[in-house]
Amino acid sequence: MTHSSHAKNAEPDAGGVTSPGFSRPVTDDEWETCRALIPCDEIGYLVAIFEAYENEFLVRTEQRGMGLVRIWYPKIFRPTLDRVFNEFRADFPVDVLGFSPGMDGLDEVYPD
Repeated sequence: MTHSSHAKNAEPDAGGVTSPGFSRPVTDDEWETCRALIPCDEIGYLVAIFEAYENEFLVRTEQRGMGLVRIWYPKIFRPTLDRVFNEFRADFPVDVLGFSPGMDGLDEVYPD
């Protein structure tokens, strides 16, 4: 499969606010959680793209066999998340199951 270009911006889409990074304390009120379904064979690609945004996104596979992923990100990066999902949709389906405040599920262990 050929993927369209997913070039990352040096700054988020939120008015030039820089990444908060992980070197300072992370508080739940600054973060959101997204759960999404994607084709199983695209999980590695999705993870690689979001990992390129250093310290801005954290991705975990919740159920590999179903293509269920969970993504944590600072609220200010929601426009970036939406933009990247829209770019992905040119190549494969992305079904957003929902959003929740904070870092919901971060401490859970997800079996393969």
